[in-house]
Amino acid sequence: MNKFGKKIFLPILALLLLASCSDFFNDAKKSASAPIVIPPVPPLPPNPDFTITVPAGTERGSVKADKTTAKEGQSVSLEITINSGYELILLDVVDANGSFVTLEGSGTERTFTMPAQNVEVKPVIVAFAATGEYKDEGNNLVSFGLWPQTKKADGLAIYERVSKNVGCFAYCRGDDGQWYSKFNDEWFKVERVFWRVLETDSGGHKLLLAEKILYAKAFNSSNNVIYQYSEIRKWLNGNSGSDRESDYGGEPGFLQTAFTADEQKSIVGTSVANDEASTLPVEFDTFTQEDKKDWVPNYYATEPTSDKIFLLSINEATRTEYGFGHYDDTTIAARVKTPVDFCGSDRQAKYSKWLLRSPASPQHFDQIQIVFGSGYILMSYGSTTHGVVPALRVQN
Repeated sequence: MNKFGKKIFLPILALLLLASCSDFFNDAKKSASAPIVIPPVPPLPPNPDFTITVPAGTERGSVKADKTTAKEGQSVSLEITINSGYELILLDVVDANGSFVTLEGSGTERTFTMPAQNVEVKPVIVAFAATGEYKDEGNNLVSFGLWPQTKKADGLAIYERVSKNVGCFAYCRGDDGQWYSKFNDEWFKVERVFWRVLETDSGGHKLLLAEKILYAKAFNSSNNVIYQYSEIRKWLNGNSGSDRESDYGGEPGFLQTAFTADEQKSIVGTSVANDEASTLPVEFDTFTQEDKKDWVPNYYATEPTSDKIFLLSINEATRTEYGFGHYDDTTIAARVKTPVDFCGSDRQAKYSKWLLRSPASPQHFDQIQIVFGSGYILMSYGSTTHGVVPALRVQN
């Protein structure tokens, strides 16, 4: 190309490049200012199907739905099968938001109306709870009644929506089927109570003493040491229908908590001795005059009381025919008691000290007699909390 041609071509090329760049920036500017368009969401199909999730059956039982999907407003039927030894305590249908769907019906058949969401069926099937009917366990032991005892196992679920009030306590059902009572933010299993048979009288009545320390309580909030008017006596018997209403408290006590109304019928009202002899060890007559100085006549002795539940006296707690030793005998294991978990956090019960109903001597006007962890019998203030080991008589 000659010089003249180059002079003409180069300016033309520059103009073409400039025009091309101008078009590019104009297009970019238009693109940047243009609104972003989001494609519309395709509409749901009219009246869609929603899923129904039902868990697989187990050895406890199963729940089956009559369909796996349903449309909003459609009725869904559930068929419940519970195997022998188990019971259904909860049945929930929960939607995707965690809300409960209303169930209709009872027994083995339930229905619900399908919401506009997926749902999950959640049955809770558990073993039957323990019952407290009287049972001879052999070896001079019986089981009778129910009481909170063992601390809940780790990982076991408690269903607080399944609850009932029993005497002093509120019980909730556990995943193992048993009832549990909450105390100090801990749960304790309600279990059968074991009793030692101390005596069977000519009428067939059995005198029973709890094998373990079941509760922790003071004899009295004040230092009144007369059993007839003590708070511990009122708590043991509760509103048991005494002929003297002042004898018992108006609130439920151990009797109404540990035993059903039918079980209470087999517990015999006992004439509980509170005389001077009851406040002395059985071996008192064998003491020397020097020994007897520590056991002067006790003017805290009173008339007998009529009770269904009571504490042992020192006289009863030193009878060899009951398997006990003398008041200062530490070799007889029968008087040594350990606390159940339910009351083991209390300091005195933890040390296995438990109450007798006998007041101490007049020189110790504010003290009662208790059994120490070794089995030895000494004194303690009536207002101090100690373990409670109930006694009763049954006709069975």
